[in-house]
Amino acid sequence: MSTIKDVAKRAGVAISTVSNVINNKGNVAPATVQKVNDAIKELDYKTNYVSKVIKNRQPKRIGMIVDDLCGLFYPYVIKPIRQIAEEQGYELVLYDTNSNSEKEWGIFESLICSQIDGIIFSTSTPPPKFHIL
Repeated sequence: MSTIKDVAKRAGVAISTVSNVINNKGNVAPATVQKVNDAIKELDYKTNYVSKVIKNRQPKRIGMIVDDLCGLFYPYVIKPIRQIAEEQGYELVLYDTNSNSEKEWGIFESLICSQIDGIIFSTSTPPPKFHIL
């Protein structure tokens, strides 16, 4: 897994420049932005959200993916999960997929890539073939 240092080295720029490009901050020349973006693609760099959360002191997060919030089951389950999560300092992020399996697995993959602290996943569909780092 590539790091921001690897991207900076490949692009021939400072780490702070890579950070500025990723976060759309600062005044970075278009040619430099292109070099950084090319390096990100070449190295298949993914932002380390754990470091970002620690740096920004954002709350810990648990994602919950359900197929239909309107069902009779979920209201009774979600409330105590949210309460326990909050007591432990976690934020519960809820996703309703309306029984769309592609959406379910897309959200799942997105949460994995964002390095969320935990996932509660309620589905009856098999996973598609995708690669998680």
